[in-house]
Amino acid sequence: MKKTLLALLLLASPAAAESLQFQLGYVFDSWSSNFIYSGTEHRMPASLRLTTGDFGLSAEGAFVSGDYQRTEGGGLDAGSFQASQFSDTTLTASWDMKAGPSLVSNLTGSVQFASGDTTWEANSSVAAIPFIFEPSFYHGRGWGGSLFWSIASTDETFNWGAGAGYLLTTTYNIGSVDQGTFNPGDSLVAMGGMGGRLSPTGTIGMQVFHTFAFESKVTDPLSQFTSAESTVFTGQWLEKMGGDKFSLNASYSFYGRGWVADPVTGDQVREDENFLGDRLELRPFLGWAAGPGVSMMTGLVWDRIFPNGYDATVPLYYQAGGDLFGVEQGVTFSMGGGTFLNLVGLYHLVINEKAATDQVTGSLYDVAYHRVSFGTNVGFQW
Repeated sequence: MKKTLLALLLLASPAAAESLQFQLGYVFDSWSSNFIYSGTEHRMPASLRLTTGDFGLSAEGAFVSGDYQRTEGGGLDAGSFQASQFSDTTLTASWDMKAGPSLVSNLTGSVQFASGDTTWEANSSVAAIPFIFEPSFYHGRGWGGSLFWSIASTDETFNWGAGAGYLLTTTYNIGSVDQGTFNPGDSLVAMGGMGGRLSPTGTIGMQVFHTFAFESKVTDPLSQFTSAESTVFTGQWLEKMGGDKFSLNASYSFYGRGWVADPVTGDQVREDENFLGDRLELRPFLGWAAGPGVSMMTGLVWDRIFPNGYDATVPLYYQAGGDLFGVEQGVTFSMGGGTFLNLVGLYHLVINEKAATDQVTGSLYDVAYHRVSFGTNVGFQW
């Protein structure tokens, strides 16, 4: 739901009725901060997609080289993590089925193959941007999968949809000697949506997703937990202006309190407070044609992460939240014969509020991250 423009341009493009498409790209990521964290990532994503009639099949993976550096300061020792590794590989199949004169049903399943390094995400946290702002692009969590079913109307004036899915999570290493292997638990997702035309050139749509989490699977029973249920509301307003278009995307995510093991009985009890703060996201985008075979897309992004429920007197769980401000730019060249070239770039400013401690005064201060990313990919379609 929350892919950036970079991910959209590098990993997605319009599907044809019957086609075979291959994409290969390169992405450079760099970030620095006013604290002690900095790093870089080089990613080479690749994808192969087959579409024939109502059936689609795709495979995606990436090779990543990362360098995460933490200099000494703020009461923390210097640390680093460097690695080069294939990420997990995902195979996805999708099947559209007509369910009536104006209804279509879809069944989508995916399998995640354990071609990645299960320790990468834990080790890179030594100097990565906090995951609540910028989730890791590297995926190495082992075997997993998902299965989703949905049904939707196809009427252009007013349409609706509903569906459900199961997420099979995976077992990976979080860098804890005591806990050993870790599995955050599977999830069940229910979703619904509706939308329609506001005018001859404008449409609006809304969706809601609710996630039910199951118990984690950990080595130490006293570390057992169940993630909080979450509800996400999303909306989109799309206005066409001749050959150009403007889109405003918004979402709000609610997170409740999860369940943790009672230190005496081991039974599951409610967390004292919610571990994740709510999230508001706004993404306006403008797409226009810059010439024959050249399309542009410019976007802005604002994410507001609200504080979680814990107080600063509980530093292990306390998160004050913050803001992400960004600008993203992309251009696509259609070169004929089913070949296209994408160029993308973005700048994100992340303000992680009260995330560092002054060693002299003991007061908390904000950590600011500057992230710069650019990439390119080429696609061939037959």
